[in-house]
Amino acid sequence: MFKINSFATLVYFKKDSDNLITADNHFDLSYIRNYLAEQGIHTTQYLEQNPKLVNDLLDDMITIGNRVFIFYLDEQNYDITQFFTQKLKQIDFHFTIIWTGLIPSDYMEYISKQNFHDMFISNNLAEEIFSELMDLSSNYPKKEATFLTNRSENGSINQTTQYTPSPYQTGNILAKRVNNYSIRLDLSNLNKSLELESTYIANQLIKDFRLFQSQGIQGTIKFLDHDILANVELFNTLLKSINSEGYPFTFSGQVSLNKLSIDILNTLKRSKFNQLEIHIHESDYEEALSKIYTIDKTIDSEKMNILYSINLPENISIVKRKELFILFDRLDDIEGIAEKVRLLPQGVSDANINGLNLRREYPSSIVQNTLNPYKAFSAIPERALINGYVSFLSGYYPYDFGGGNSKHIGVQHNFLNPATYNNLSKFLGINSAIINQSEQKDSFPGEELLYRSNGDFLRKKNDIFDYNMAEARKYGTFLPHYHQVYKTDDMYVEKLQIDDHDRSVQIKVLKAPYRKANDSSLLNDYNFLSIHTQEDLDRFLHDMEHFIQNGQFRHLYEISSLLMDGCRWGGPRQCTLTKLHRFHLDDNQNILPCGGCSKTVGNITSSYINVVGNAVKITEEEQEVRGCSNCPVKDSCSQCVMLPDFMNREQYCEIRRKHHYIDEYINASNTIKYLLQNVSLFKDINFQDVAVSTSMKSHIFSNDISVRNSFVKEHIYLVYIQQTPIIVESRRSKLLKINSVVAMVFEGLLKGAPDEAISEELVNRFQINQKEAEAIYQNTIGRLLELNYIHNKKISVVN
Repeated sequence: MFKINSFATLVYFKKDSDNLITADNHFDLSYIRNYLAEQGIHTTQYLEQNPKLVNDLLDDMITIGNRVFIFYLDEQNYDITQFFTQKLKQIDFHFTIIWTGLIPSDYMEYISKQNFHDMFISNNLAEEIFSELMDLSSNYPKKEATFLTNRSENGSINQTTQYTPSPYQTGNILAKRVNNYSIRLDLSNLNKSLELESTYIANQLIKDFRLFQSQGIQGTIKFLDHDILANVELFNTLLKSINSEGYPFTFSGQVSLNKLSIDILNTLKRSKFNQLEIHIHESDYEEALSKIYTIDKTIDSEKMNILYSINLPENISIVKRKELFILFDRLDDIEGIAEKVRLLPQGVSDANINGLNLRREYPSSIVQNTLNPYKAFSAIPERALINGYVSFLSGYYPYDFGGGNSKHIGVQHNFLNPATYNNLSKFLGINSAIINQSEQKDSFPGEELLYRSNGDFLRKKNDIFDYNMAEARKYGTFLPHYHQVYKTDDMYVEKLQIDDHDRSVQIKVLKAPYRKANDSSLLNDYNFLSIHTQEDLDRFLHDMEHFIQNGQFRHLYEISSLLMDGCRWGGPRQCTLTKLHRFHLDDNQNILPCGGCSKTVGNITSSYINVVGNAVKITEEEQEVRGCSNCPVKDSCSQCVMLPDFMNREQYCEIRRKHHYIDEYINASNTIKYLLQNVSLFKDINFQDVAVSTSMKSHIFSNDISVRNSFVKEHIYLVYIQQTPIIVESRRSKLLKINSVVAMVFEGLLKGAPDEAISEELVNRFQINQKEAEAIYQNTIGRLLELNYIHNKKISVVN
């Protein structure tokens, strides 16, 4: 077995703003690792940016060969950390599991009551972990204790941490990633020996800042400290040093209102702090309003972004509740304050699901009267999770999405049984989602219980969500996300519930048959059209032919909607069947990978790898029967083997050969949809002002020339916005505005026109001589090749 020469494996499961998990680095953990290395103890940091099945991750961790695991804990990753701790203990009870992290005191109290880990270290992290590892090492046979450097022979080993370099100096964390990993001001929390070393700590930070500056770091660097004013001497020492330097980056941090003065605030502003989170504690309520008024008048919001976090104690007194209500009433008088305030409940509720979902509940005495104005801040867009649902419906997943697990699994029942969850553990990755499509109507609970868990999401008690999360984990399955789809009173409109998130604005999704599509019923954001009947297909093909022949869309719904299972009609790289990114589960536990198709590729009693193998076998056999490898449209056809139930293989192949521009139409409409929704240049453009060059329709180049094989790469488009030509690279959403000369050459290449035909068009259109036309043509070809917009087979023209 492969074994790394170290004693302990360091693990940090990071949850991002969308609650997606990676096995990542952490500043504190990297500092601890540096400290241990200075003391002669070798460790291994476990990293995985694309985590898949739980068992695969466990195998990776165990294969490293260490019997000690050090998990870094924060307020977001308790559930995943506990889950892997339990799994490791089940594999080998003699594994030593250490939890560590700098977390709030109320959270610490809750963690200390748990019995999943062997020890929890919450202060003086590096020294305490070192001490524990030294004790543990005495229990290991000498042949297994090769993690220790020979301390008597290595005189460079430091007995204090004063000389422990920062993670950025050693390269444990790349300096260019500092915007992702942040910095810490008060290192004495990691190492008590630095408690009185303010000058040393400040100098170390300045050394890091100069490294960042030398590498061209920009943007905002965050301080991890819960309160950067906790150690005033250290704070003042650092700011004196910062003020003498001209850094290209800015800083963000957290402070307590009771320690913040206007002088300190102005000092922070001069020291390039442009983001500040100000915590208002229970003791601050009475004086908070006057301070907020002063700050609001003093600080230019364009130069410093301030967020006020009002901490709500678990058992708030009558007096403090009265002060809080007065504070809320008066805050309404400050223009725009609601978007700068969030409410943070304090105290960890015991009403957890098997101890896995850590909740901070809002005190019921203040929820109804005070929370509503501040919900908007909490309802941050769950962009990645919503995008995942879009992929689940459309079949379009990013090109770089790997296999290894199923991303989305659709189910038809509110409550899944233990056997189902046990089987699903073989398919679910640690970022996967189950999507409940039981077509129920939303039912609101009588009492609204609101809380926070895993970051900034405001959450609301949801019995179906709670049951499934608890049931899955009870039977050893980590269920990261459980979404629900509800019916509404509007025809074809459904409501998407992401986990148990509480939103001020509902996520509504239109899912209509293509034959029923019309512009007047479209929603603002999420519209899907299905092709499940011949009538649906006929209308879709009619729209497609109009676009290919005219280079314009007839209807708004063509670029405001996505096709459900659109991958079926796309190109060869868009089918993900053999990776099994998504599937629907029927009542017999059969796996139906594609919408509108009743064919299965296996059953969840099997394993992911076996089902994928069967999907590959089905695909290869079907494509052999059809003769796909010799088909004239093999380069533009998805070769879908999971066809809608109304269609057989002969019909599908005939349609793809007769209408071989279908993938061009779908890709173009999806690209224009993205541009109109996300690019400011396109925001106010009417869809009728958009034209696209196709292989059949040019807007400058002659349409009389017959079409050959295009020289332009499939993800590159020429779009006209109010007659202004723009090249769009769809995969990177990159835009390049060009002139009409380049546009003409591009359209010629799109048609596969020969060199002389394009040069002749330039001569006739722009009244130039042949030599000038050839020079323009060659220069344009060279530039397009340089940008990787056309195939290399055209390069001979330049030479």
